[in-house]
Amino acid sequence: MIYLNSKLLIIFLLFSKISICKIIITAPHSHCLPKAEDRVCDKLAGKAAKLLAEALKTSTIFSTHYREGTDLNREESRPTQFRIEIGQELKKCRQERQNCILLDVHSFPKETYLTSIKRDCVKHYRTYLDKKEQVQSGKYQEEKEQTIEVQPKIFFIKSLYDENLGDYLFNYLKKFFIPSIIFEGNVYNDIIFEASFNRIPSVLIEFNESLTDQELEFLIKILVEAINSYIKGE
Repeated sequence: MIYLNSKLLIIFLLFSKISICKIIITAPHSHCLPKAEDRVCDKLAGKAAKLLAEALKTSTIFSTHYREGTDLNREESRPTQFRIEIGQELKKCRQERQNCILLDVHSFPKETYLTSIKRDCVKHYRTYLDKKEQVQSGKYQEEKEQTIEVQPKIFFIKSLYDENLGDYLFNYLKKFFIPSIIFEGNVYNDIIFEASFNRIPSVLIEFNESLTDQELEFLIKILVEAINSYIKGE
């Protein structure tokens, strides 16, 4: 009986270790002056990454200098301390066979992108933003309604290795009628590319810098739900 209980305990501990997922959050363009006027940084990335890390109970690897000198999301930046730290985390995930995902957080200036969205979706988005209600799966309908051009609140760039994470988050946000876009990844997005090389699911997340505090809080809440759902395999 003691032997059997010990065996069950070992199986439980092994299963628990497998089910735990380490979340790595990076913010390569978050180093900003208080009143930066040009695009030497992503002005909302630091705040968004901090809120996301707090909600997911993890930490963020923040940039250490301005984008103008060295773009920390490019291959040539890998010798910097910022990228070395990320590389060490990725290597540890691979060597110790940990379940890990990487979220690379950025922000973009308003009026940079436009996306088509059904007119009624704008009304629904405002409703869920104000009431913070959960939308049941399947409520988002692809009906041929009149569409309008709006600014996305967020967009994703998919990993070359595992596109499922980006697609999963994008589709999860659709249930809340959140205007968003998803793009294919490439080698220039070097942080998620390095994660891909280490076989770690990753995604680049860009927040619109015109988001209000209420909208950012709402987006973080839904993203956290989506990420936890992805980790659980739901």
